[in-house]
Amino acid sequence: MSDIPILISSSALCLLVIILTFKVNTRVALVHAIIFTGYSTYFYHGLFYNSRGGSGLVWLFYIMVFTLLHFVILGVYLIVKYVPGEKAIDNMRIY
Repeated sequence: MSDIPILISSSALCLLVIILTFKVNTRVALVHAIIFTGYSTYFYHGLFYNSRGGSGLVWLFYIMVFTLLHFVILGVYLIVKYVPGEKAIDNMRIY
């Protein structure tokens, strides 16, 4: 498999998680969407237009690392928001 479909699918997955974050908190999702757009635009521009002399691999690496890091941060945020706390669990118990 080529590297471009992997990049597109990882970016689409990260964008899907950002869209899911809009249901939890709109402000946080908007900040993440702006951050995602910023670094994706910069790195994809570098990959497609400034990849002379083998530097395309460096741009590819940066895109993958930043997208993976962003995906993990959003995943942890969603898990923390969706997992109920101790008080919510105590209220759900049947005595």
